[in-house]
Amino acid sequence: MLANPDFNLFGIYDQRKTIGLLSVWNLHEFSFIEHLAIQDTERGKGFGTQAVQQVLTRFLAPVVLEVEQPISVAAQKRIAFYKRHGFSVCEGGYYQPPYSTCKNKVKMLLMSFPEKIMEVSFNQVKARIYDSVYNLSE
Repeated sequence: MLANPDFNLFGIYDQRKTIGLLSVWNLHEFSFIEHLAIQDTERGKGFGTQAVQQVLTRFLAPVVLEVEQPISVAAQKRIAFYKRHGFSVCEGGYYQPPYSTCKNKVKMLLMSFPEKIMEVSFNQVKARIYDSVYNLSE
């Protein structure tokens, strides 16, 4: 993926210590945050907020990301985190494709910034993510 010009991978640092990572796809019509991960011991210190704010100022809007269904406390916190940064839960069914043949697809939600992606555009956004990020056709 690193050879793909639309894929961007960033380390997140506290001084010189790597504490997380962020990957963003520039999909031309929108940007897609594929991963944002901060080490457990570094959460709650503003590093995730700084990373999201940099994406929102550096990459093409709208910005889209996928989150787990709000069935666990961790997933609920994650959704609340993105809502605090202006993201909205989009309307429409979405499954994250499996990362390998021995895994199953996962029911997820898409969130978007600055506006909620409505159902009319949702299927186009989903198809673009499946094609560009996961190399799948729906």
